[in-house]
Amino acid sequence: RTRTTELASNPLCLEWFEQPNGGSIAPATSTARSPSINSVSARKVMYLQDITEIQSGHSTPAFAAYGMTNGVRALPDASLCFSIIGRNRTLDFAAASVHEATIWKNALVALLDEYRNWSG
Repeated sequence: RTRTTELASNPLCLEWFEQPNGGSIAPATSTARSPSINSVSARKVMYLQDITEIQSGHSTPAFAAYGMTNGVRALPDASLCFSIIGRNRTLDFAAASVHEATIWKNALVALLDEYRNWSG
């Protein structure tokens, strides 16, 4: 029961810190670093309950705007891209490899399925 109370008061979410310049669509690297106070803006969150789908490819408005600004050839290959679609925002990603993109998408779908089964 304590666990349910803790989860109810701290909803499950994805958390990230954006770069002050807004970040970029540059390919990800496998080296994870903790953000420093000087290099990031405010903490951002997307609650699991607000995620509506995980979408493959680069068909979101943000990817389209990036392609229009930088040229379609500047977009990463669609097989590397995926988006987390939420009620109020979309998070777009480009993985370093097709294998990495598949792992991320499968893990996110499994996490959402588990969350939805748990929350009813």
